Amino acid sequence: MKKLYENDGKLRFGVWLTCAGFCLVSAAVFLMEGDVTASLVCLGTVILVSIPVAVERFFGLRMHTGFFLFCMVYAMGPMLGKAYKLYYLTNWWDKLLHTSGGVVFAVVGFCLAGGLNGNQSVSPALRAVFGLCFSIALSAVWELFEYAMDTFFAMDMQGDTLIHSIHSYILSDRPGVLYNIPDIRETLVNGTALPKAGYLDIGLIDTMHDVLVETLGAAAVTVWQLADRDRHPLLRPARIQ
Repeated sequence: MKKLYENDGKLRFGVWLTCAGFCLVSAAVFLMEGDVTASLVCLGTVILVSIPVAVERFFGLRMHTGFFLFCMVYAMGPMLGKAYKLYYLTNWWDKLLHTSGGVVFAVVGFCLAGGLNGNQSVSPALRAVFGLCFSIALSAVWELFEYAMDTFFAMDMQGDTLIHSIHSYILSDRPGVLYNIPDIRETLVNGTALPKAGYLDIGLIDTMHDVLVETLGAAAVTVWQLADRDRHPLLRPARIQ
């Protein structure tokens, strides 16, 4: 068993070294191209891919190998989205990362439930519920962070969405009567038409979709946790036989 663990440790170190090396090479390439922001994102990702290794080493925890690899890919995701433009070249990369985040933080919540109880026995059902709520809470905190960055630094972390109808009470001239604008084909801003058909929703729809997919990811791994009943924990205190 110990030999198997040591071999698995070599695999993990090799994966981490590959990911960290890719980030450093990417940082150097982007810096030579004059893209300082992308270079800094790549350097920051070196820290992100080191977190799973640090968690195991300094907190006495052990990840299932599959979950470890999943966390490494998840940690690389923002760099691939921002520096390599996958956020803008695809319609699904951002949602894939939010779904993955729901999974990762739910698993952390499962483990954290035991730690907060002094590592005493906690029922799988209680751990599952805590993990689900923990993950959803973190998704809300992240969306608050995105809102703050957009508000104070004029960023676009809460992605815009083109919509083609509006249903609003505020536009109505009669209290309590909904005002509807269907089939929006053109929007003028200061006399200039937007380059794409439709009206621009600045973040609300994206935020709700993010919270939804994060919740679905957390719910999926929670159902697995309940069905598995701790027979194959994804994150647990390290024990080497």
